[in-house]
Amino acid sequence: LYLFRNQLEDDCCPHLAELLRFSAETLHWPIRELHLSHNRLTLPGAMMLLQAAKASRAYPFVLRGRPRALWLRMEFNYIDSRRLLA
Repeated sequence: LYLFRNQLEDDCCPHLAELLRFSAETLHWPIRELHLSHNRLTLPGAMMLLQAAKASRAYPFVLRGRPRALWLRMEFNYIDSRRLLA
């Protein structure tokens, strides 16, 4: 799902988190890539998405016999990585 360069802010994150859960639980096929670079996301929004992916228990998923992770791109946002690692 490519949503880069859309000026998205944290208010979209609850909807994207629900989409991550829905794709895994209802469709039984988790989203493989969520591209959110070059937006206006902050640390709380990023954490919401990471927690939703973890809570879905869909990742890693198996594709062609190999485990695959969610490819979640969030570079060039307003995420303070120093706080993320604290």
